[in-house]
Amino acid sequence: MKISTGRLLAALGMASLTSMAMGAAVEYRDTLDLAVAPPEDLDALQRTDQLTLYVGDGLTYDNNIYRLPPGVTDLSTLPGIGSNPRRADYFDTITAGLDSQWLTGARQSLDVNLRVDDNQYFHNRDLNNVATSDRVAWNWGLGNALSGKLGADYTRELGGFTNIQVYTRDIVNRSEYYASLRYQLGPRWGLFGGIMGTNFSVTSPQADFNNSNSRIVDGGIDYQTETTRLGFDYRFNDTRAPNTAVLNGVAFDPDYREDRARVLFRYALTE
Repeated sequence: MKISTGRLLAALGMASLTSMAMGAAVEYRDTLDLAVAPPEDLDALQRTDQLTLYVGDGLTYDNNIYRLPPGVTDLSTLPGIGSNPRRADYFDTITAGLDSQWLTGARQSLDVNLRVDDNQYFHNRDLNNVATSDRVAWNWGLGNALSGKLGADYTRELGGFTNIQVYTRDIVNRSEYYASLRYQLGPRWGLFGGIMGTNFSVTSPQADFNNSNSRIVDGGIDYQTETTRLGFDYRFNDTRAPNTAVLNGVAFDPDYREDRARVLFRYALTE
């Protein structure tokens, strides 16, 4: 159980939004899907420079930090766990960040979103960490036909303790960098393509078999009206892991290749 006093109102608002959306199908789109999607046609009067700075503090109580069954009572025997561990604990989070958009020209904008969380535990001090979530993206357009995105994302956070065997603090780092290009063949048809690289790493030596590097290529075509979108895209994913994995005493290379072909049809019954 987690109780966050600093984010109670935000949680209530999110619950309301979730309830409103429960009846609708949700389309999952990763960073590259969003990069190759059709640009939003915003009215010129709605496009403006924006800068929002924020700071806050939240107090959270978690009654099972290490996600342990009730039968585990002596936490000091768990491998890798810190000194004087507690099953339940409070942690204080000081948050600071900014959300911004700067217009750099006709159909050009620079989006910057930065956030830092300083997490301090009351008892499990070895879990103290600084988390961050950052994004920089340049949205560009050339004439009425060409547009695209160029950007990078970075996240850093404390790894969870679900389904693990070593209870050392593990910091998870994930970075993405991507570029996309869209060419409009008139007002309805569009060709698009994009590339993305992803690096995933952890700091715990016992979990470094999860480290990986991915290179993704995506391309396709779509047709749009005010109420309908019909499209096809193909994606190739080449993922490499720098560490050999062991399963049932047998070492193997965890690298893999993945192909995805997808048809998308979206139709709005009413406004």
